[in-house]
Amino acid sequence: QQYGQQQQYGQQQQYGQQQYGQSASVAAGLPPLIPDVPGMPEYAEDATEQRWIDLFTNPGSYFDNRTTKKDRQPDFNSKARDSENKRQGLWIDSKYTPDWVINYLRPGGRQYNNRSGGNSSYGSAGGYSGSQGGGGEDAYMPEQASSAREADWMDLCMNYRNWWDNRANKMSPKSPDFKQKGRTGEEVALWLSNRDTPEWVGPYITAKFPPPPAPRNQY
Repeated sequence: QQYGQQQQYGQQQQYGQQQYGQSASVAAGLPPLIPDVPGMPEYAEDATEQRWIDLFTNPGSYFDNRTTKKDRQPDFNSKARDSENKRQGLWIDSKYTPDWVINYLRPGGRQYNNRSGGNSSYGSAGGYSGSQGGGGEDAYMPEQASSAREADWMDLCMNYRNWWDNRANKMSPKSPDFKQKGRTGEEVALWLSNRDTPEWVGPYITAKFPPPPAPRNQY
């Protein structure tokens, strides 16, 4: 039986390489994205499950990040952007991921060790590095945003170097705590004290991104 499973996986891997090209993930021995995953339905009413179906039936429409992702980054990203100019992400270990996906991509089961962010935070280069902002075990960021504002906060947490952190040098109390870098005039501004700020943001920001030092001439 074990030999049969190995032979079946070998055939799937070879088919994936021929059909979709030699990706870094397949080269690393990870399961290829094939259109006949066992247990996969033809259609799903759940939006997340439908995206997984789309991933396996149209793998060329997604970025495969399995061998390059860092901490909270998604395993797959859609190449197309939605109406808010954002890419749709898929996490294998998400609690919303269907069992048939887990059984194929991660037979050992879900691994939740990175869901809370562990003891990692963004370093100065923008990638995740060692602990810089406290323990972080109580810091939690959801896999999916429930609103456009929450999506902005998630973007900040996943792309910290693309935002200005103004907490230590705000021009006035009404100035935003964070603002996207850019000069288009359409950059997003975020306030920790706003009513629409999700509850998880405060603890997560405190643990992962302590305020930068205040300018010396501020006092």
